[in-house]
Amino acid sequence: MKDRPVLMGAAAKRGYLLTLAEEERALEARDVLMSELAANDC
Repeated sequence: MKDRPVLMGAAAKRGYLLTLAEEERALEARDVLMSELAANDC
């Protein structure tokens, strides 16, 4: 979970506190989005 500190820091700056489950869902959603964007680049 190398992205955890970055995600938690960004959320904290906006006043959000994420549970581990919420964080996991956010990371999964980000991964899906990034793969869709990469597929559209080709």
